[in-house]
Amino acid sequence: MTVQMLFRELGGKAMIKVMYNSMLSGPITHARNAIGNLSTMVLRPTAMAIGQAMSGDINAAKASISSLSAVVDSFSEALSAGGKAWSTGTPAGGAKFEVHESEVARGLELLKQGATTDSEKRAANFLDMLHTNAVLNAPTRALAAGDDFFKILNARIELKRQTMMETLSETGTLKFDPDKYAKIAQDKIVNGEVKDDGLLRIAKEQTFQQDLEGVAKQVSDLLDSNPLTKYAVPFVRTPHNLMVYAGTYTPGINRFLKEAQDIRSGTDEAAKAMLKGRVAIGYGVLATGFGFAAAGNLTGNGPADPELRKIWLQSNQPQSIKIGDKWVSYASIEPLNVMFAAAADLQHAAPYLKAGEYDRLVSQLQYTFAKAVFERSYMKGLQTAIGYLNPQTVGNVNFAREGLNALNTFIPFSGLRRQMAKALAPDVYEFNNELQASLTRSWPGGNYLSGAESAVDIFTGQRKIDTKDPGILFHFANQFLPFNISQDNSDYVIDKLGELQIDTRTDFGDTYKGLELSAEDRAGINRLVAQGNLHGRLEKLMRSRDFQRQLEEWKKTVDKGITAPRSEQLWYKSITRMISQSRLRAASQYASLPREETDDFGGRLQAARYRKQLQGKGRYDELINFGN
Repeated sequence: MTVQMLFRELGGKAMIKVMYNSMLSGPITHARNAIGNLSTMVLRPTAMAIGQAMSGDINAAKASISSLSAVVDSFSEALSAGGKAWSTGTPAGGAKFEVHESEVARGLELLKQGATTDSEKRAANFLDMLHTNAVLNAPTRALAAGDDFFKILNARIELKRQTMMETLSETGTLKFDPDKYAKIAQDKIVNGEVKDDGLLRIAKEQTFQQDLEGVAKQVSDLLDSNPLTKYAVPFVRTPHNLMVYAGTYTPGINRFLKEAQDIRSGTDEAAKAMLKGRVAIGYGVLATGFGFAAAGNLTGNGPADPELRKIWLQSNQPQSIKIGDKWVSYASIEPLNVMFAAAADLQHAAPYLKAGEYDRLVSQLQYTFAKAVFERSYMKGLQTAIGYLNPQTVGNVNFAREGLNALNTFIPFSGLRRQMAKALAPDVYEFNNELQASLTRSWPGGNYLSGAESAVDIFTGQRKIDTKDPGILFHFANQFLPFNISQDNSDYVIDKLGELQIDTRTDFGDTYKGLELSAEDRAGINRLVAQGNLHGRLEKLMRSRDFQRQLEEWKKTVDKGITAPRSEQLWYKSITRMISQSRLRAASQYASLPREETDDFGGRLQAARYRKQLQGKGRYDELINFGN
């Protein structure tokens, strides 16, 4: 292989490596990886014990639960294995994504030997730095270290269970024999590395590192073959394995998974018991989720409709459980996050059944499962990639936004920078262009550099806060911890708008009567909406006798099975009319303010109307001259 070919190959791999490390640099990524590995480690023997107890094998169930004590015994060994992965950058037995450290090392050595000119030598040293620098590669090394730590623990837990089961089989007594354990483990775990194929398979399953097969592998190979899709969907193995893992706990879905079918048709009785226990846990989680959601103590992903979701988010934190007056996120706990969210969203969708709104129910269910699959950091770019590759939708792709996102991704520590920026700037911002948005979201303090305008809440007139944190310390901590904590911000009007499914725009959009609104325009108009006491007037309306009577009559009608779309009801129209009139009144007031306070909003609005009139009359020459 020539020097030029080595430069191209190692340069391409270096760019992919920089992208991986940049995307995975956020502290939350590593915290969630650790929480996910911990939960799966505990759930495996627990599910196995439940399945064995359900089958009447109490001794086997005791062995499965007792095996968790191996965590204490092998903790130092697991730390050593994690430290080795951190220092070398090479995980033992596999990783969540492809790494070829040994191949790269050989290629770098050949490149340095073959570089003859000063420029070639500098380029070779630069590529070597990108591939081996401990700071730049810290994110992927940290993930590898965490995974190898849990691989050892999972392998030792399984070995301890096997030892107790062999002792039970030989002596009829359930006990742990250290000598037998040492003999069994002698050649299976060597120098902190799992050598036994069966144990390695379990360890990889528990850390979501199974090799892809069949259609999943074909999809992965297809994505890897295209640079665009490789950028948009860099990780396929982990999301696929996560979905399969969650599916094994989900009643109904469990029976259709190939992985579950292979276990049922196999001879491993412990694995069969584990599968049985997982389904039992799944039923319990779903039942608990429905109960908590019905009591208002559990949230899922929220409404599928964008406007309903905007209102819902003002008093709810997605994928959270209510503890006291706080909402605590469960999004990091696999696989409970998927099932709890599904239960809460199905509970939320229940009112659609009474109203006969079948289409909206189907839409909500599709949204729920789409969120479960795609609302993860490693799947963020999938829709964009599809948009680029599909001629029918490529026109809808925001090329400026995606281009800036791509540029940011190839600058080190994009994940860390985004979390720091959010920690330092908790507001929801209005933007005039994509560059302003990118600076604000991607760089700590970028909101000051870009001059971004804080969005204004039409109900309070105050700036919108991105999270409902109970204090500034919680807000900062939430950006780096896997369990987001927020205050319960229940509000009668906002809760009622969500409960009644009022599907209407509350904030101003990007345009008004043909005029493209600036971030300052939107904030100013929304502030005037709040000053007009929209919140107070809505509360007075909702508490009025006429409104309550109309609402009760409608509920009785739909309970009888009579179709009565809510959007056609007087109570619904009275709310949407009040919101619409408040918005229009505020825009008119904003236009009448002194021009220096609004950047001449009134004059810009008149000019937009005139341009629209000229365009409508086909007077394009005058339109061009007017623009000049």
